[in-house]
Amino acid sequence: MVVSKFVKQLREKEQPPIVPAVMPLLLVLTIALSAVYLLIGYQSAGSRDFDSASTEWPVITTIQLEKSYQTKVAMIIGDYLSTVNITDGQFLNKTEQLKNQLLALIVPPQYRDSHLALVLSLDKMETEAEKENWPAVTREMEKISQER
Repeated sequence: MVVSKFVKQLREKEQPPIVPAVMPLLLVLTIALSAVYLLIGYQSAGSRDFDSASTEWPVITTIQLEKSYQTKVAMIIGDYLSTVNITDGQFLNKTEQLKNQLLALIVPPQYRDSHLALVLSLDKMETEAEKENWPAVTREMEKISQER
């Protein structure tokens, strides 16, 4: 009986429709979510543009790479051999500079083995020079001059 009385009272009261009460809340929520979406979208689009611009590399053919490598190696080794002297106090510094210059080059696939042998030969020269084993240094220098 109490329940039926309560239901009767609820039916007699006019309830406001739910749509007008929720509409301002939905509008505010939609505007807030749109602003967040746009903000995140602009930030990620800006970072994508930066990333793609910073990773663009010039297209170079294999033939161009090979010619460039051969020219640079010949020039670097030629300069080294013409200026280095075993008795010079700068021998180790010049040898290390040469090694760093060679390591900075882009090496075509077919030259990787010879390039590695060249760098290892320079490393061996440095080791032998530190031990003052000049005959071994001279042998390594001869190998380098023949390889260029």
